[in-house]
Amino acid sequence: MKQKGYKYLGNYKLPTLYCCLLQNWAKNNLASKYNLPNLKGKTLYLDGHLFFGKRDWDLLGKITREEFHQKSDKFFEGIFRLMDKQTKKILAISQKIRSQKEASYQDWKTFFKAINHLEYPWIVVLPVSDELEKLIRDTILKYKLPAKMMDAFRIPNKKTPILDQKEEAGKIKKYLICNGLIKSFDSGNISKKLEKILKNDKLAYKKIIKHVEKYKWFGMMHFWGEPFSTKKLFSQMEDIDNSRDTVNKPNNYSAFPDNLKWILPITQKLAYWRNYVAEVCSMASYVFYENFPKVIEKFGLNYEMAIWMTPQEFLESLKAKKSQISKEALKARKKSYGIVSRKGDFFVVVGKEINKYFSYSKLSKITSKIIRGNVACSGVIRGRVKKISSPDELGKVKRGDVFVASETTPDYVFALKLAGAIIADNGGITSHAAIISRELNIPCIVGTKIATEVLEDGDLVEVDANNGIIKIINNKKR
Repeated sequence: MKQKGYKYLGNYKLPTLYCCLLQNWAKNNLASKYNLPNLKGKTLYLDGHLFFGKRDWDLLGKITREEFHQKSDKFFEGIFRLMDKQTKKILAISQKIRSQKEASYQDWKTFFKAINHLEYPWIVVLPVSDELEKLIRDTILKYKLPAKMMDAFRIPNKKTPILDQKEEAGKIKKYLICNGLIKSFDSGNISKKLEKILKNDKLAYKKIIKHVEKYKWFGMMHFWGEPFSTKKLFSQMEDIDNSRDTVNKPNNYSAFPDNLKWILPITQKLAYWRNYVAEVCSMASYVFYENFPKVIEKFGLNYEMAIWMTPQEFLESLKAKKSQISKEALKARKKSYGIVSRKGDFFVVVGKEINKYFSYSKLSKITSKIIRGNVACSGVIRGRVKKISSPDELGKVKRGDVFVASETTPDYVFALKLAGAIIADNGGITSHAAIISRELNIPCIVGTKIATEVLEDGDLVEVDANNGIIKIINNKKR
């Protein structure tokens, strides 16, 4: 491995069981079917730091530029078709697992394989979206068009399930208010609120319970998180404003030059698929969370410990009917681990062994008082930084804090709605952060590259999301 061979993506704390499914993600047997290039599929994960093979990143950027200038949609449509196929596979095997008393060895093997294959188009979208954003911004500047035109490229061409969920929650809130069933939507005394609703309107009660059950996956990601609940629903309804549409959708595209007009439906499809795939992964994560304990309790392990297995270790344990890895080894991974690829395979490293690989990959610590990125939702705010790398850190986010992450995902939504601003290392016009920030009307800057490296919890920052600038006003004592 060479340092120049990897591009640093950011800090993502992931359980070993899911992180292993990111490895060897490029499936070149599918490439020719979907008009995709042959890729190495190299990733490197060291103590929460994720790296992407630079050769693949550069090649995908080059193809995106060529397709953009040739006004060709073949490459993009290939990605969409593959996403469609793989999401259907995930949903099918997930449904099969849910329908059984206990899933078989083959079902779990198919489940892991389906997730690994879905990572292929998902990971491809990262450099593609990044390059498209540069190309579109450059074109807008070239033609001296209003910067707000960029907003049009962020709008999904259709609603994802989470947007459906928000709309349904709004209808439930409206019904409860109109029928005098509730006065306060704060998340305190939920049981008493539900008792009152049940007593006065059984249909309304059933709607609430059915809604929560339908969206149990909302809050899950990468095999961990916290499932959707009545408490979360009431907290969400407290903030829903049925009187306004949070996203002002531009409807006049006549001013767009031809070399932007043609790419608009493609970016809007990309916005939909990028977020829908993440939501399908959330659905699969809940199915795993719901059914995994039925198996691992036989190994003498609890869920919190077992997610530090590799998929292969889990499958071997399932076949042997007892854990094939010690609790001590799992505890070491929970503390700190890395996954390193070698000769087409990968292995897990822990402890001091991780350190020797950082010299091949991770850049030295960056220091700066000013960070720049791309505006996803405008506004200016000052607040204290809360840096998030996993769901178990979401509880530290308080109302008005500046939410900083390498990237946001659907399981972060309930903490994001408390934030005064959102900052992401990665992102782009089709990212979850770009879309959810406009839904929540929260100032947001994406594509900073270095925010999680520079900022620390407690830093006081000014987020100028009108100009894409973050200024450190006061560092916390480090």
